Amino acid sequence: MNKSIYGIDEKRTSIPFILLVLFGISFNQSLVVFGVNLSLSDLFLAIIFIFLLINKRIRVFKFGILFFLIVIINLILGTLYSAIFLNVSNTEIVVIRELLKSIVLFIYFIIGASFEQRELNKVTTSMAYTAFTIIFISALALFLRIDYLLMILSRDGFRISGFLNDPNLFSILIVISLCILLLERAHSSFIFRGALILMSIIGIIVSSSKTGAITVVVYFAFLSFSHIRKSLSRTLWSVFFITLLCLLSVYVTNTYALELIKMGAKVPQFGRVLLVFTNFYNTLAFS
Repeated sequence: MNKSIYGIDEKRTSIPFILLVLFGISFNQSLVVFGVNLSLSDLFLAIIFIFLLINKRIRVFKFGILFFLIVIINLILGTLYSAIFLNVSNTEIVVIRELLKSIVLFIYFIIGASFEQRELNKVTTSMAYTAFTIIFISALALFLRIDYLLMILSRDGFRISGFLNDPNLFSILIVISLCILLLERAHSSFIFRGALILMSIIGIIVSSSKTGAITVVVYFAFLSFSHIRKSLSRTLWSVFFITLLCLLSVYVTNTYALELIKMGAKVPQFGRVLLVFTNFYNTLAFS
């Protein structure tokens, strides 16, 4: 019997390895059917769950079961309250839909608990690299005006959403993928990490997502403060760098406001994201 370096039968793990990689890749696709957000990942979820059942590898924690029961009870009580005291109709349909979503989430929880961390890393890594591949293809399609690709990657011909049904969801997936790869490849070269960050910014711009822009700014702010906390010796340099960056951003925005607005007019996707930095209040109010 062939054993891997982890002491696990390689033949036994080859099938779940393929499934987990496909599972991660499929997170980059979704569509809405009858008001429910569906994805190929749901299909792979069912296949992996059946695989775990057949091989008796299911792990369920008491806390997970307790949490799931609380969700079910909350749904039932909420439905009864809405029907009896608020005279809300069609609550049964809503509760069935939410119940199905809760069951799917619980299966996700079971799969997460049943695989080892190194196995789950295959899911996140394949998801992240697929997301960056889609960013590259989307940017090419947009800037080279490849119409047949734009019809696939954009729902309105303006905002890129990849193979997802929502540009904001696409931008959030980009930020999550960036976090995953920066964490997993923490010791990679500065060029590699810089390329990831640049591609993430391009992805958020082509998605025209103000939500994504705010999220990535918050992430970088958190990352900066995390480095400050870990290395007190570099605190003054970090504070100086952040202050300088903020002042430089204000200077560039004010000095080159007209040029930035003209660029936003030429590239509407960039103009929409630019609102986050030029009119932040209204961005939050009307996004």
